[in-house]
Amino acid sequence: MAIQKVLNNTSYRKPLTSVERVLFYIDPNNSLNYTLSAQRQAQLWIHSVSNRIYSYLDREIFIKEYTEYFDTTYLKTEYYTGASPVWEIKSAEYDPYSSFTSATNVLENCSISSYQNAILDDTTTYGDYKKALKVVYTAGFAYEPLSSVFVGVNSFARDNYVIGQYSSAIGRVISSDGDSFTISILGGIFEDGEPVYEVKNLETQETTGESSTIDEVTSRALVELYPEIVEAAEIQIRYMFTHKDDFENDATQREGESLRRRDNAPPSLQPETRMLLDPYVRYTMFS
Repeated sequence: MAIQKVLNNTSYRKPLTSVERVLFYIDPNNSLNYTLSAQRQAQLWIHSVSNRIYSYLDREIFIKEYTEYFDTTYLKTEYYTGASPVWEIKSAEYDPYSSFTSATNVLENCSISSYQNAILDDTTTYGDYKKALKVVYTAGFAYEPLSSVFVGVNSFARDNYVIGQYSSAIGRVISSDGDSFTISILGGIFEDGEPVYEVKNLETQETTGESSTIDEVTSRALVELYPEIVEAAEIQIRYMFTHKDDFENDATQREGESLRRRDNAPPSLQPETRMLLDPYVRYTMFS
C-alpha cells in the first residue's frame, strides 16, 4: 500500500500551464468562447506535455524543502547543492560522526552562493569526513506555475481580470482578501509598485472602476520568473494541436508526399521546445 500511495501521488507534478493560456495560444480568435470539448482536449495535452517536460529536465521545478548531507574536506568552504536555486537555509549542522544528535554543532554562519547553487561557510574548520555536514534548505524555481501573490489594498472580484498600468501584464483574479490578491498570469510580468486596474471582460475591456497598487510581491509564479519553461509547454501543445490528425508523420516532401515516422523512432519534444528547456536541464557528471 505504501508503494501504491507513492505511485499515486501526483501533487509534485503540477501542470505547467492552463486551459485558458493554451487555448489563447493555439486559437486566439476563439479562445474567449472556448467549448467544453476544447477544454477537455487541452487538459489532456497539458498534463501529458507537463510530464514529458518534467522527465526531460530531470529536476524538481517547484520550491520545496531538502535535507542533504555533504562530505567535508579540510579548508573547503563551498558545497554545491543537489537542488537549485537555493532560497533559504533552514538549518546547518556539523558532526564528524554523522550521528547528528542533540549535541551536534549547529552552524550559524552558512550562507547561499551568489549563483544560488551552493552553501558557503568560511568560518568553520572542517575535517575530512563522510556526510559530516547536514543542511536543510529550500530550493526550486517557484511555488506555483501560474499563480502570483501580491500585497495591495483592493476590492477585486474572483474571475475578473487585472491589467498592469505600466507593464500591460494581464492576470485573472483567483482570490482576494482586501489586503492582497492572487492572480493567474495570462501574459506579461507585473512590476513591483505599479498600479493595476480591474476589467470584467478582456474582449470589451469593460472596467469595474476598482484599482490597486502592487505594494509588495509575496511570491511570483514560474511564468513570471522563468517564462521559457511555461512557453515550452505551450509550444509543444501547439505542435500537437496542429498535427493532431497526422501525428504519425515525420515530414512532408515538396511534392506533398508524407513520410511516416519510423517504427523505432523515439518520441521526443520538438527542437523549439528543447531549445527553451535546455538551459534548465539537470546534468550530472555520470549522466
